[in-house]
Amino acid sequence: MVCIHHPGTDEKRISFENDPLTLGTQSGNITSDGRYLRVEDWDLGTTEAGSSGSPLFDLTTKRVVGQLFGGFAACGNSDYDVYGRFALSYPGNGTTDASLQSWLDPDDTGLTAIDGRFAQACNFFVRAEQTSFDFCQ
Repeated sequence: MVCIHHPGTDEKRISFENDPLTLGTQSGNITSDGRYLRVEDWDLGTTEAGSSGSPLFDLTTKRVVGQLFGGFAACGNSDYDVYGRFALSYPGNGTTDASLQSWLDPDDTGLTAIDGRFAQACNFFVRAEQTSFDFCQ
């Protein structure tokens, strides 16, 4: 998993998680029927206040699977983060007010996923590779 975010309105940060996610509650409790995704601790990088709403990408599918809701991760600790499950947030609770679908598919095309552009079709390519650097101070 990868999270791209702007903590405290700072410049862009990218955090990496290599372990499987768990399902949890809004408050971070682990439960098998959870409506939220829990990142136990970041393997490289972290999130901080101001990162809320940032996307969580699955590196296998290269698609957004969650949006940062809360948690206690920060520089100097190994605490967890909680993400809303995009698959549940997209349809919402059956109302347009609670649904991302009305914003992301306003013409009601029925599409549930759109792949990005093929990297070689662009004039440039950026590859994010994990390093062993720790930028927390």
